[in-house]
Parts: sequence; C-alpha cells; structure tokens
Amino acid sequence: MLKREWKLKPGKEEQFRQGWRLLSEAIYKTYQTLGSRLHQNEDGTGVAYAQWKERQSWEQAREQGLMIDEIGYQLIRDSIEPDNELVSPVFC
Repeated sequence: MLKREWKLKPGKEEQFRQGWRLLSEAIYKTYQTLGSRLHQNEDGTGVAYAQWKERQSWEQAREQGLMIDEIGYQLIRDSIEPDNELVSPVFC
C-alpha cells in the first residue's frame, strides 16, 4: 500500500479531487492497481492511499513517471502548497 499526505491551497479542494480522479483512473488502467482512496484530516491535510499488487509495479510506475495523465497531474500540482512534494510517498 502506498500512502501520501499533503496540504492543499485554500479553495482548491475540488480541483484537487478532479485531478486525483483523472490521475488515479489512468494509473489504475495502466498498471492494474487495486484502487485508491482519498481522505481529508480535520486540520485540512489530505491523505490518500493506493493499493498496488506488488512493490515492483509501483517502482516501475515511479521510474516511468506518473505523468500518465498530464491534465490530472497538473491539476494536483496546482492544488497543493508549494512545500509539499507529491512524489514522496511511503510504501507500506
């Protein structure tokens, strides 16, 4: 399982969700993942987890870059605070 956390820019929550949907669907179709879930903590911090069949698939996807859906990726990047790094996930 892959876990990510980030802080969203105020008012960008819906834009982020739209980007997350686009990117998650593209990753699901390309890498046959087991899906992902998106949550928001009480302090506004976003938390998501994605289920991969095995770590090797995730590493391959990361090496190839997650620019699978450029529009979704850009919507996400434009929604998070600049000091957050979208590509620093924790694999559990």
